[in-house]
Amino acid sequence: MNTLYQDNAFVDSNDARVSVFDRSFLFGEGLFESFRSYEGQLPFLRHHLDRLGWSSTVLGLTIPDLNFEKICLELLEKNGFEDARFKIVLSRQGKGFGPNIEPEDDTPSLIIFCEELANKEETVSSLKVCRNHINNTAPLATMKTTSYLTKIIAKKEAMEAGFDDAILLDSKGHVTETCSGNLFWIDPSGKLKTPMAEQGCLAGVTQNILKKLLADQKFKIEESVISPNDLSSCKEVFVTNAVQGVMPVGQIDDRNISGGDIGDVTAMIRDLWVKNIKDQLKH
Repeated sequence: MNTLYQDNAFVDSNDARVSVFDRSFLFGEGLFESFRSYEGQLPFLRHHLDRLGWSSTVLGLTIPDLNFEKICLELLEKNGFEDARFKIVLSRQGKGFGPNIEPEDDTPSLIIFCEELANKEETVSSLKVCRNHINNTAPLATMKTTSYLTKIIAKKEAMEAGFDDAILLDSKGHVTETCSGNLFWIDPSGKLKTPMAEQGCLAGVTQNILKKLLADQKFKIEESVISPNDLSSCKEVFVTNAVQGVMPVGQIDDRNISGGDIGDVTAMIRDLWVKNIKDQLKH
């Protein structure tokens, strides 16, 4: 039980309610962004709001004119958190339950969730290739919509098999991303690569910031396509997302990566990411 923000008010999570005519509930017609705080600060919030703004224009939603940073900081204070995970959800409102009924207006319902992040020991992730659910190149694949069933089913399949997450493929059988982040790999020749944006991958906030950090370090990154078999034969693989940062991958299906541990290049990149976070924080 904690405090969240819903439609211009701070409310207890037990008292929060969503309309039965909410079109995100009925049809998945909504957007979300997940991010985290560090030591009570929100260094990357602006990047997530920018992506939310772009996605909202595609769906024809109007983002409420609010001071999101002030609201999120107040949520931290009300809940007594410093390191927390946030989720902003925009959901279109409707008048009935039919898909052809015109929505009430372009201003969606807004909910901001806030939950404490527990201190976890650094781990190495295991991934299962999911071949049953295609991650296509349609515009929806490049946005964080509340129509999230493909990734939910794929991750459930992976976790039931004893893995942490699933690798999704496009219609040609090439690797795109995981259910919770963007993929990078060090190929056998030592080159750092990531999937091509046009494959239908989400433009990750952490992914894009990391690309710029590495470019500043004269570290070249290539966009490429790769098969699941070739990915599992790479020297190193890691995943990036807004909550975990840089997560090393130690296993793909039945193959170990980097001997099942974090590789040297991944460790260097993760250290660079941690240093960037510290540099962003205001003291």
